[in-house]
Amino acid sequence: MTTWNITIFGQPAGMPRARSVRTKWGIRHYVPQNSPGVVYRSIAAKLSASKPKLEGPVRVTIGCVFEMPKSWSKAKKLKHDGQPHTQKPDGDNIAKAILDGLSECWPDDAVVWELIVRKVWGQHGSTVVFVTDTLTGEYTP
Repeated sequence: MTTWNITIFGQPAGMPRARSVRTKWGIRHYVPQNSPGVVYRSIAAKLSASKPKLEGPVRVTIGCVFEMPKSWSKAKKLKHDGQPHTQKPDGDNIAKAILDGLSECWPDDAVVWELIVRKVWGQHGSTVVFVTDTLTGEYTP
């Protein structure tokens, strides 16, 4: 059994939609390279580079903490601290950025048999990713 985790500090970001442009050679599809989701994906890739490779099946649990806006009152911040975050970015877009960043850790994303994404409000933005290649045991951030 292999288990490891990574922590990404900063506001979580999801993968952006692919863009399309028409050129004289046809239609070209691309993902904007300056978007926060692409930067987020590259950070996940750098942090996971030294981790052991996994064959599968793999369980991934992603815990995202979104920093509360500075404009919120103290009372509103106290009320929302630790509560579910139900705004954008979507959990599946965050998971896509993380799994794309971890693509060097396994042969294919298909080996991920269980994926849990939790989004909550907090004082500081961060993301914790737990990865295990076992079918038993519970791992929750």
